[in-house]
Amino acid sequence: MPTETMTTITYHEYWSEVTALGDAVAQELQSRHPASYDAHDELIAAVDGHQWIIYGRYHAAVMGHTANEESLIDDLGPTAALTNAGSWADVAARFAQWSFLTDVTESYWNRFDESGERLADCGTRYAADITTEEVPS
Repeated sequence: MPTETMTTITYHEYWSEVTALGDAVAQELQSRHPASYDAHDELIAAVDGHQWIIYGRYHAAVMGHTANEESLIDDLGPTAALTNAGSWADVAARFAQWSFLTDVTESYWNRFDESGERLADCGTRYAADITTEEVPS
């Protein structure tokens, strides 16, 4: 059985993509009729359809850059990752998906409201804006 090799994602690429997904969801929501706003569902769909979640070769890279590596356990409990898991690949996929979703969701809600409109004061500094010189070793 062929195995997938891990694909490298840089820190900057990861956090730029986190920000870009939030921006894309905001743009999508702004183009809709006000009654159809559902930022939470749009964020989930954006993450679930992302190649970093679909393809297992990205999971380790996602987990290497996330700020929320334990969010699956924090949000759903310690058995959530193992329930009905058929393999360790399933467990890794769940952690990567939930961590990436949490990063994207936090980025979105720090910058946009439910309708995708930018918040008046979104002075929060994002990990994507931090240069590699500022990353502790």
